[in-house]
Amino acid sequence: LGQRSVETGQADIGMVSWSPSNLSDEVRLTPIAHDALAIILNTQNQSEGFSLREVQDIFSGRLLNWQEVDGPPLPIQVVSREDGSGTHAIFEAAVMEDSTVTPTAIVLPSSQAVVDFVGQNPNAIGYVSFTFINGRVYAVSIEGVTPNLESLASGSYSLARDLTLVTPKQSQSEVNQFIEFVLSPAGQAIVEERWAKVR
Repeated sequence: LGQRSVETGQADIGMVSWSPSNLSDEVRLTPIAHDALAIILNTQNQSEGFSLREVQDIFSGRLLNWQEVDGPPLPIQVVSREDGSGTHAIFEAAVMEDSTVTPTAIVLPSSQAVVDFVGQNPNAIGYVSFTFINGRVYAVSIEGVTPNLESLASGSYSLARDLTLVTPKQSQSEVNQFIEFVLSPAGQAIVEERWAKVR
């Protein structure tokens, strides 16, 4: 939506959470932050973590009960995002490969809705940007690595992504000034502060 809004002239600045392959020659991309795609569980469902293959098996429906991954005797409820979501696109590319999300998944329209559902259902699992984590859900480690500032900076967390601004190549001066601020030490401090609140 962010990319399309800029390309059609409906917005001066958009944001995408993945690198689009169908970018118009009339727009430019400016990465402004690193983010983590977090696989989230209810805090009542404590886990040592998963391999990427286990996450794929859970979301594809090949694993149906938490006992199959050393969890409680509860059926697994998969929660996914809708087609067209940037978070959904990066999850499909980074995790699912040639598999598809199980048709029994609950599909929700926003990351906040995913967090709310998982926070209310101990048997649920979903995926969101790490910045949406609250006290009712937590980000499980993947391949032994938990998403945080350190694992993003080192590149050790496998489900990382760039958050990128999309703007017209011939931008208004106000747009250019805003981008300069976001990339400045002051702007990047705000980004780090946001991350610090959910660590």
